[in-house]
Formats: sequence, structure tokens, C-alpha cells
Amino acid sequence: MHAFVTVGTTTFPALVDSILSPPTLAQLAKLGYTSLTIQAGAYEPTIPPNAPLSVRVFAYAPSLTDEVARAHLVVTHAGAGCLLEALRAPGGERKVIAVVNGALMDNHQRELALELHLRGHLVSCEPESLDQALAAVHHVALIPFPLQAKDRFPSVLAQVIFDAA
Repeated sequence: MHAFVTVGTTTFPALVDSILSPPTLAQLAKLGYTSLTIQAGAYEPTIPPNAPLSVRVFAYAPSLTDEVARAHLVVTHAGAGCLLEALRAPGGERKVIAVVNGALMDNHQRELALELHLRGHLVSCEPESLDQALAAVHHVALIPFPLQAKDRFPSVLAQVIFDAA
């Protein structure tokens, strides 16, 4: 199985260091993961020697769609864009963990991650509790996120424009 971690367009060393800690890597391997890809932004982490699974790190990519699609587990910072991409990605069911970056000002991540967690779409956590979230996400049945209704916005917009006239 494959796990993918993304920090999006930000830097989030606490998330990257947490996933690369020897106990967390051992936990991933025990859960059956054989490979891990980390999109780390501008942060350049150190991969522990003798990691129990294959680890690849890159900074940025024009799109994360392929990385998300091939992952069985996505661990993402709790920004709206990355969360929606992870939850809506094609390719079958995947486990999603949203990690809140508490260092951000006016932190909307906590509210969004908590709401999606309460609705059963993912497991949310702070970097310090990632190991607990990894255990939890494999013991709950997540509710699939609704597909985007691409035709809904134009119809709502037309209703607002034409009904307001």
C-alpha cells in the first residue's frame, strides 16, 4: 500500500517531521504500507536511515492529482484545497487524515478539519497526535465525500440573477 503526505503550497515542518519519525514510519509499515511519498514544500527533511518503507520527498508539483489517486492513505495539511482534492479524488476509497497547522494566523483549518471529521469523512489531528490518528483512521468506516455537483452553481447563480430582477 502507498501513503501520500502533502503540505500544499505552505511549509509545515511539524507535519513532515511527525510522519518521518521512526515510530510513525514503523507504524505505517505495521499497517501494511510499503511506500511513502511526501510533498514537503520548501522544507528539506532528513529521511531516517533504515526506514522500514520506501520514502520519496519532493518540493512542489503542478498537480497532486496523480499522487492522491494512487494513494491508499492521504495525510494532508488541513487547507481547503488539499482537503477537497483528497476527498474528491477518483480511484476508489482512501483514508484521509487532516493535520491542522496551529501556527497559522486566523486558523480556519481547525474548524474545517473538525467539521469534516464530525461528518465522518476523515480523521483530523494535530501533528503531535498523528500516530493516534493513523491508528484511528484504520478502524473507522469513513463516509464518502459527496461528488461535486458541477451544474449546481450556474443554476443557483441564474436563479439569484433572474429572480432578483
